[in-house]
Amino acid sequence: MRDYTEVYDADLSNVSLTGTNDVRRIQIVHVPDDRHERDIVDNEALAAGEAHEVLVREPVEIVDHSPKSAVSVLEGPYGRENALSQASALARDEDLPIAEEIVTLRPHHWSDAGHWATCPACSSEELVLVSDLDDTNLTLACRACDERAQAETDRTEMHSEWFHCPGCGSGDVNVELSGPAGSTWWSCDDCGYDTVPAPPDRAYAEARDTSLPA
Repeated sequence: MRDYTEVYDADLSNVSLTGTNDVRRIQIVHVPDDRHERDIVDNEALAAGEAHEVLVREPVEIVDHSPKSAVSVLEGPYGRENALSQASALARDEDLPIAEEIVTLRPHHWSDAGHWATCPACSSEELVLVSDLDDTNLTLACRACDERAQAETDRTEMHSEWFHCPGCGSGDVNVELSGPAGSTWWSCDDCGYDTVPAPPDRAYAEARDTSLPA
């Protein structure tokens, strides 16, 4: 059995880990969600990016030619500490192992510009990339109040004011346009979170739609 301190930086004694999806197991998921929910254990407000959920997942089956691991229990949101505590208690009560890693899943609207950047002057999410007429770079502009990131502003200062990674809150964010469709791609240099399309977890999405408040 691996030491939990290696995986979760926490001491969860007498609970086993599993690295396979072929068994019934408990999974802790980190959902960098911007809804500012409250921890259902102590009713404390969760900071953006701190929401965790605890799931019981069934063994993986092939459904419509795709792997699917059904979710039979979904609890949360929790802060990290309460998620670890609840997962440990559930593992002992149900005699189930816990998945080896906390999985980070996409928040709602994870690719929307407002999830990555907001105007520091009016908090609007209506931002656009525009050409800086005094230089060859692109800069950010706000449709709501016409605030614009100034070219002469220090890069670190501009990032801390305009950008906020939904995964870790860092302002060390990159933004670029992809051609030919013109989609905007976001990525974080600190935690690696990005808007590169990822395979959907259909079973989790279905369980979350029916288990958690909108």
